[in-house]
Amino acid sequence: MMQASQAYNRMNLGVEKTAVAQRSSPAVAAVRLSVSLLKPVRLSRKSARAFAGEFGRRWTSLCDAYAPRRDADGFWRFSAAEPLAVGQGWKIHLSATLLSAIQMFERCAPTLVRSGCHFKVAGSMAAIEKLNSGMAGRSQIGKIVTVYCPDPARLARLRWSCRI
Repeated sequence: MMQASQAYNRMNLGVEKTAVAQRSSPAVAAVRLSVSLLKPVRLSRKSARAFAGEFGRRWTSLCDAYAPRRDADGFWRFSAAEPLAVGQGWKIHLSATLLSAIQMFERCAPTLVRSGCHFKVAGSMAAIEKLNSGMAGRSQIGKIVTVYCPDPARLARLRWSCRI
């Protein structure tokens, strides 16, 4: 059986190879894509728990660094010490799956903090699972990060820096 870290590295390697294949010519892409397809990873129950535990720890450390404030039940984490007190503004939702949430938040969190916009993020991997499964309401599916942008100029800068 494969260890959790080996499975994670193998999974990331397949994603990188697929991304390279998609930027190439069609003939080269077909060859590279066939090489990059990985056999499904079979983990032992112990390795699967370790894999899930590592994901949970990484998510918690990211939330601690970028969104330290929690709501009463811990479902959401917030970037600011105080709630946003703007009457009108823009709201951006960033979506991710359970497996892509860490990578998405690692990429966008520093930019969000530098922008000065307030944001909220799912407080745990269980919260992400609940959001994506529809148990938090159908309208909430996939909304892992919500950014509150008070003015159009800041929205334009944030959009450009995140390439949204």
